[in-house]
Amino acid sequence: MESQTLKEKRTQSTKRILDAAANVFAEVGFAGARVDEIAKRAGINKAMIYYRIGDKKALYEEVLHDIFADTAKRIARNIKETKAPEEKLKTFIHNIAHTVDQHHHLAPIMMRELASGTRDFPEVAGQDLARIVSILTAILKEGEKKGVFIK
Repeated sequence: MESQTLKEKRTQSTKRILDAAANVFAEVGFAGARVDEIAKRAGINKAMIYYRIGDKKALYEEVLHDIFADTAKRIARNIKETKAPEEKLKTFIHNIAHTVDQHHHLAPIMMRELASGTRDFPEVAGQDLARIVSILTAILKEGEKKGVFIK
């Protein structure tokens, strides 16, 4: 068995940090989250979090950006080969469902954000969400133009 490269170890360490952070944010929200708890769950020391990602705000931003940017890229890629607006819409919905299924912590995080008036919601995550909504808008406009969807 080959030994892991330093880059692979860093990638795994960062993934553990982000997974632990996502779970803590889902459980207690941004305000209630503590970097000490995230470090404990990730099985690393707190200094490593600051070194790899940054402070709690940077962690929160990275967790949400990772999910939403990946979702937007996946949707764009998956609808690229699809011609019919109905199929594009089905693909869009399937991809959103996949995201929710793969990221069980997303719904509680988003509910906490909505309840707090989105005061801690990172700007980059908002931009990622806007990209997802713009893809949906384009699908609906195309379908309307082709007479498949009604206004």
